[in-house]
Amino acid sequence: NICFIFFFSSRRRHTRYISVTGVQTCALPIYSVIEHLSGIENQKLFAKEVQRIGKYYFIQTPAFLFPLEPHFLFPFFHWIPRKVRIFLHMRFNLGWFEKELDFKKAELNVTSIRILKKKELKRFFPNGKIITEWFLCFPKSYVITNM
Repeated sequence: NICFIFFFSSRRRHTRYISVTGVQTCALPIYSVIEHLSGIENQKLFAKEVQRIGKYYFIQTPAFLFPLEPHFLFPFFHWIPRKVRIFLHMRFNLGWFEKELDFKKAELNVTSIRILKKKELKRFFPNGKIITEWFLCFPKSYVITNM
């Protein structure tokens, strides 16, 4: 059986997914998606769904401990308080995002990406093995797999 998980992003930059029910696929390779599911509850649901439909999975996601946030391309951005991130986004072009003058839109962009910590990945994927990809002395990303 083959299963598709469809990812789509609205103009508000919230990524959502729809899955086909009642089927199981052999392998699910997923790269840099889970951090776009804003909010820990959405990320937890996504992890549960991946484990439900995928006999095997291979998921890559940026590491929270890496000092350069890969979407805004700003050092320590994901470690800065939310209001400061919104302030910066409203005043500068950051990474893949152009400067956003509207507060609500800037807030939506900033909160639409949530980089996960390794301990959260362990909790979401209790049977998965976490492999750390390193750059210099920093963990750059994590790969979670049950293969």
